[in-house]
This record gives sequence, C-alpha cells and structure tokens, in this order.
Amino acid sequence: MKGANSVHPQPPRFSPGHGRPPTSPSKKSRTTSAPPGKPTAMTQLQKLLRRLRKIKLRDPERMAWIRQKSRRLCNSWRFTVLTTALTIYALFGDDFRLCVTHKQTDELFNVLTMIACLVFGIEIFAQSLGQEEYFLGFFFMLDFGSTVTLILDLTWVSRELFCAGGEGEEALRTSRAGRAGARASRTVRIIRLMRLVKLYKAYWVAMEKKKEEEARKQKLLELKPGETIQEPTESRSEFQVRQDGEDSDDFEGEDAQREEDEPKQETRVGKKLSDMTTRRVIVLVLVMLVVLPQFEPSGNMFISTADFQESAKFAADLIYERWRSWCGGHNTTGQPWCFSALQTPTENQQDHYRNRFEMEAALLNFLHVHIQGSFFYRLYWVGATSRRWVDSTYLGQLSPLNQERFLGQDLWVNPDSLSVVWDGVYARTDFFQGDAVPSLPGVTKTRLINVWQEQCRSAVGIVVQPELRATTATGCSVDAELRCSEVQYITPLSFTSQESESFSFLFAFDQRGYTQLEAGLSILQTLFICFAVGVGAMTFSTDANELLLNPIERMIEKMETIKDNPLEAMRLGDLEFRREEVDEARFREKLEKMSRPWQLLYQYRRAKKHKEPMETVMLEKTIIKLGGLLALGFGEAGAEVIGQNMKVSATAGVNAMVPGSKVEAIIGFCNIRNFMAATEVRYASCLSFLFAVLVA
Repeated sequence: MKGANSVHPQPPRFSPGHGRPPTSPSKKSRTTSAPPGKPTAMTQLQKLLRRLRKIKLRDPERMAWIRQKSRRLCNSWRFTVLTTALTIYALFGDDFRLCVTHKQTDELFNVLTMIACLVFGIEIFAQSLGQEEYFLGFFFMLDFGSTVTLILDLTWVSRELFCAGGEGEEALRTSRAGRAGARASRTVRIIRLMRLVKLYKAYWVAMEKKKEEEARKQKLLELKPGETIQEPTESRSEFQVRQDGEDSDDFEGEDAQREEDEPKQETRVGKKLSDMTTRRVIVLVLVMLVVLPQFEPSGNMFISTADFQESAKFAADLIYERWRSWCGGHNTTGQPWCFSALQTPTENQQDHYRNRFEMEAALLNFLHVHIQGSFFYRLYWVGATSRRWVDSTYLGQLSPLNQERFLGQDLWVNPDSLSVVWDGVYARTDFFQGDAVPSLPGVTKTRLINVWQEQCRSAVGIVVQPELRATTATGCSVDAELRCSEVQYITPLSFTSQESESFSFLFAFDQRGYTQLEAGLSILQTLFICFAVGVGAMTFSTDANELLLNPIERMIEKMETIKDNPLEAMRLGDLEFRREEVDEARFREKLEKMSRPWQLLYQYRRAKKHKEPMETVMLEKTIIKLGGLLALGFGEAGAEVIGQNMKVSATAGVNAMVPGSKVEAIIGFCNIRNFMAATEVRYASCLSFLFAVLVA
C-alpha cells in the first residue's frame, strides 16, 4: 500500500491553443497551426458548426422545446410592449425626424430603425416557429412587408436610391428624384399601418381574457357551498359516436339533395348586416376621398405652398441671359472673353460695364426677394460652374459682385457705403400680400463681394443664408446642413448642351419649411387613418355584436341555464314576459311626454322595428318557450333526463335511458293549526290523518 504522499503518474500536458499531441513532421508540412491564443476564422467556424449540431433540430422534443420558447417570447408582455413601441416609432419616427430634428441627428434615427428591423425580424422568426399556420400566411406577409419598408427610412439607403450626385440638369433631376423618393417612402409607409391589425388583435385578446376572468370570478361568487365550476366536456361517449355514425349514414345524401333543390333565401339578419356594412364602407371611402388630399401640401385648400416656386426658374433664365450678354456666351464655338482674363476688354468697355451691372442687379433683386419671406422655398446657396473652360479657382474670382474691374469707376460702389446703396435700391416695405423685402444680412453681403470658395456639385459659390456654413472654406454647406429631400436645385433651362458645358448657374433652395409641413401633415394623416380604421372597426364590430354575437351569447347563456336546471326555463319565460311589459310601459310613458308630431314619428319607428323581428330574436324567444314546455311536460322527474341530454352537446341524438337515483328517505313537514282541538276530537286517529295528508 502506497503512502499518502505518493505521486501518481500524470498524463502528458500540451501547450495552450493545441488540442492534440504534436503531429509528425509530415503532417506539419501539410497544415499550419495558428499562434497560441489566436484562433483562426476556420476554428471559429468549426466551433459554431459543432454547436449547431448539438441543437439537433430533427429531434421532436428539441423542436417542441424551441416552439414553446418562441411562443412564450411572443406572448410575453415585455416583448409586446417593445414591439408596440417600435410599431409607433415605425409609423411616426421618420416624419418626426424630418419635422423636428436637424440632419446631424439622422444617425440616431438610423440606429433606432435598425433596432426596429432586428426586433421585428426576431418576432417574425419566433412566430414562424411558435404559431401554427403563421409561416407564409396573411399575417406573415403583413409583418414581412411592413418590416421591409423600414429599410427606406435608413438615410444612406434613401440617399443611394434617390439622391445620386449630378451636375447641371442632373442636379435638377436629382432634387426631383429626392422629393419623389420621399413621397414614395411616405406612401409605402402606409403598409406599416397593417401592423395596427396585430395591435388591435392583441388588445382584443387581452380584453376577452379579462372578460373571461371576470365571468369566472362572478361564477365563483355565485357558487353554493360544495359546488364547483363545470368545465366544458370534450369527451364523447360510445352512444354518441354510434349515434353520429348512424345519423351521418342515413341523412348525408338526403341533406345534400335538399340543399341543392331548395333555394336559399337571405335572412333578415344577413340582409341588415350587409346593408349596414355597405353603408359604413361607403361613408368611410367618401370621408377618405375628401379628407386625405388635405394632408398633402400641394392639395391642401388652407395652405398655399406654390408661392414663388416657379419664379426661381424664370429668374435663373433671366440671370443667365444677362450673363451671356455680358460675357459673350452666345458664341458656342470660341471661348468667351471673361474666361481669358480677369479684366474687361477695352473694346466696347462701357457696354460690358453696363451688361455686368444689369446681371448683378438681376441677381441682387433675385436674392432680396427669395432669401426670406412667408413662403416655403428660400434661396440658400448660389454658385457658378464651367466644365469646359476654367476651374473653380478662376470662377471663384470671376463671380463676386461689385468688382471695379468689371463695373468701372462709375458703377462701382465703395464697400463702406455698399449696404446703404443695396438696401435703398432693392429692399421694399410692401411687396406681396403685406410681405416686405428685407435687406440682406451683413454676412451675406460680405460673402457676395469676396472670393467664392465653397464647392458643391462641381460648382463654386457661397451660402446666402445667415447661418452656420461648412466646417472648411471649400466645404459644401448644402451637404452639411440640408438633407436630400430638403434641397431643390434650380439651373437655367434656356441653353443648349454645348452652352451648359461652357458656363451655368446653380441655385440651391432650402425647402425645409415645405418638408417640415409635409412631415407634420403626414403625422396627422397617419393619426387620422388610425382613427378612421379604429372607428370603422368599432362600428363594424358593434353591428356584428348587436345583430349576431350578443343574441347568440344570450342564447348560449339561456341554454346553459336550462342545461343546469331545466325547471329554470319557467322562470326565464316569466322574466322575459315581465321585461316586455316594462318596455311597453316605458314606451307609453315616453310617448305621453311628446308632442303629436313626435308621437307619430316615434310610433312609426317602433312599429317599423317590431314589424319584422330578427331571426335571432325569434330563436331566442323560441328557446325560452321550448324550455318552458319541456319543463312543463316532463315535470320534476323528467328534469334529470332533460339536463343530461342537454349536457351532451356533441350529437343530436336523445338518450332517454338516464341512470336513476335511489331515494333513501323522504322527509316531510306538516303544520296543522289548532292542533290541540284536533287531538281532542280525533284522539288516536290524529297521526293517521297526518300521514294521509303527507301521502296525498
């Protein structure tokens, strides 16, 4: 026997990162091992595959466990709250971003959108596993379509789809495509309203569970000592199965032949429900046709968004025509003189001075009118481009206003008095519907007369709005401050393709006011559609409840009462008759308080209502009458037979051979008044008289 301190032989240990003994040199030459502590991508992939093999998706027990977990996840109230919140974000998030926030916050909304896509994808996957008949069903297509539309809310996706870069006419088409893409994404977003169906369904299921729980609690309060709530029995007896087989063999052919021969007549309930549904749908469609155009900025009758929208195109052509008159841009074959040197030629020098002054006057007038006012399209950026003759540096020196070398001594204005001169000529107090043409901000005037440096879409220009510009001198403020859907590019249209290569102006208009209005109206439109759909669903549900569901539930309740106690049908008939008497008394009392014309109208409506009662009302009263007749015909002894056959609801057969119950004793009580006098007269026969009364 070895001592306690004896050393046992240990297995050989290998270095970390190696899972097996060193291989032979021949095997080493074929494979290369990763450095210790740094597993390769192939190693990670092998580990992932081994874990997936352990899941054993083909195992029924494993799949049942996965389905159970998926079902529990979908039914979790926390997950429901999360999906509800993300659904609300999917409906209003992008419109809120455009209406309230700045472009720099777009990345935050992109993160929220990706989270929403991820959660909705998990929900679709979990419901596909845990819910029967969900995969490739109606709600699957609904959820999948609404989730796919979220991709258009990602700013880089919409920018690649609708805001591709361009110059000249391409810039104009790009701005139009951006607006069209915004409208398209907003239109596709309506598909997400279908997720409200799921929210409505979840709310309806929760309310039904709440009603069932309240009904169960009420039954528990009404139970007598020793009684229990009887759950519905789903098992079928041998007699029921045999009876079903006999009935199906005997009457299957006869019922089918009768259904083919007899024409089906529409019931009053079906006709009433169809008429009310048609009426509701027509009203809802008409309301949509009238109200929905008011949520479009261009179709709104209360807000005008077209002011000064088309004047920019005319002004761009006018300014470009003045430039051609000054620089000789009509000559498409040779280079214009202004691109040769930054100096006015001596030939026709005064004409060149005057043409340059007219071009600057048209540009300044355009700037003063469109830079601000009570309209949605405001001039944001002014630039010039030439893809054929000169570069951006040369254009930056050619474009500034109030240059003495281009205006001459007579038309040039001293920079110290420039603000006073421009304000006196172009600023006006009353211009359009009470709007004043304000003077240009000081920072805008400074930018106009200095070298133009900002480069946007191969054009060089300046920002004319008094706000922060790009971080660098040559950076594009348009791309830094405005979203694709918030800018509209305007270029001259009255030139040939060769002239567009020579020189062109580029005007960027800030339409954030229009975009914010459009987003705000879109939020209101979504709210209105939700409200209209909710009201429509409530009205349709109310009609169905009043005409079908509530009468059927009352019938079921009465059948349950008769099933539990057949003799209770007599009391139900009395209660129904008493209720009719009370309604008639209330009708007469209300009729007496009305004037004669209103009495006639009220009587006509009541007579029309009771002239042809609904089949459900007739069936409900028939059930009460049949129950009362059964109780009257069968009596106390037959009540057990009625109750047992009513409980068996799986077949229409009647089983009269209900097991009886053995009576052990009958206890009776008889109260005889003036018992002392009776005993004095009857003596010993008093008890015989008492038994005779009890037996009778």
